[in-house]
Amino acid sequence: MAGRKQADEYDGERNAAGQCEGRGTYKFVSGSVYKGECKANNKEGRGTYTWKEGDVYKGEYKADNKEGRGTYTWKEGDVYEGEWKADKMEANNKEGHGSVYKFASGSVYKGEFKDNKSEGQGISTYANKDVYEGEYKADNKEGRGIYRWKEGDVYEGEWKADKMEGQGTYLYASGNIEVGFYKAGKEVGESVKWTADERSAWQMQDGKEVKTISREEAERNVKRLGLPMPVRREGKWAAGQPTPAGWLPAGW
Repeated sequence: MAGRKQADEYDGERNAAGQCEGRGTYKFVSGSVYKGECKANNKEGRGTYTWKEGDVYKGEYKADNKEGRGTYTWKEGDVYEGEWKADKMEANNKEGHGSVYKFASGSVYKGEFKDNKSEGQGISTYANKDVYEGEYKADNKEGRGIYRWKEGDVYEGEWKADKMEGQGTYLYASGNIEVGFYKAGKEVGESVKWTADERSAWQMQDGKEVKTISREEAERNVKRLGLPMPVRREGKWAAGQPTPAGWLPAGW
């Protein structure tokens, strides 16, 4: 490979200049091993690189860098399967289809990557069965997204630095719904909350009930605060069973 030491060992095909060209195996003095295709002493094409420490990459190379499709397995158990560019995990919406990072913990992220980090649109399914679907920046939830807790609660709204921040709608497993503002993962300021049957509503402050208000006043408060008004799901029959009416966050 480029800049290789004399002590490195290569066994395989060569070009007229004696350089690695074709298929072969490199054993480096570091203890790492590359087996696959090469061109002009650079990794080029498909190959497998096994680090002495135990990490393994299997996939495509270009000009000595991981580029194209490949799978990287860390010794700790994490696995990335997807697109690479200039030796880094990098996949946009088109290329990122099927790019997946599987954590040893059991959590899975599928989506876009930039500079070795989740960035853009993605879906995370956590080991505890919670699911987040939305925007990411530098490995953090940032932008708009929906988080579904396994217990049934759902938050749909804005995120910053991996926490709920900005406008958001929180649908409780009980069927109650609340629209308001968040900062660093906590409710702040004034918000409005309704019961599942829409018969009762509350004016809220910093996540606490201040007073009961009428449906009309609740709607006026939502407009005054510039918040999205949640919509109702009509009850219906499905598979011979009744589906009760309920709330849906705005945009659903």
